[in-house]
Amino acid sequence: ETVTAQTAVVMFLALATRTIYSDGLEVTHNQAGFTLNFTQASSHKEPMSVGRLGMSYEQAQQVTHNLQQALLKAKYLPGPKVLPPGNTTSQV
Repeated sequence: ETVTAQTAVVMFLALATRTIYSDGLEVTHNQAGFTLNFTQASSHKEPMSVGRLGMSYEQAQQVTHNLQQALLKAKYLPGPKVLPPGNTTSQV
């Protein structure tokens, strides 16, 4: 008679909402979509991975669009909007 022991595996995924800054990005793709591997320089020769994100082609297109919009806003609207000098009222 054979006795087989089964072990239950429990995995906890911590949701980290902190911002991690990177100085490198490696992009790979396959038929399912893209994988973005964000890296930081380290004391070793190879960059250290600090985050990996996978997405579909459709989601990648939306991310690209959103990044382009944010870059344009940062370039052409760098500061808060202010009224021209002498104009202290707004018309509705």
